[in-house]
Amino acid sequence: MKCPTCVASGTKSKVYIEETRTTTMAGSSYYDEEGVYQQYNPNMVTTEYRCSLGHIWAEDTKDVRTEQRQFLVEPAPIASSIRGPRSPSDPWNTLMSTTADGKPLGEGEE
Repeated sequence: MKCPTCVASGTKSKVYIEETRTTTMAGSSYYDEEGVYQQYNPNMVTTEYRCSLGHIWAEDTKDVRTEQRQFLVEPAPIASSIRGPRSPSDPWNTLMSTTADGKPLGEGEE
């Protein structure tokens, strides 16, 4: 990073980051027809800089943090293999001794 005013005048200076602000607008996300996660992020990052010669400027950039994520998308399980939701009225021992999909705890572990 170089001060644009100093570059234009042919001088050199140190650049200090003064402040960084990020907007917090809600975006949207979905899985497209190919099962790939898509996310729209309308947020912007504004960073203010100051050089050692006193020049001050700001730069706006798109907030790309959420867009840099890569997700592994696997096909959804077949509906017949999905156990119905659990209920608070289920016996406590079944709630405490099975996994969320209804399998006994420790099944398959050796």
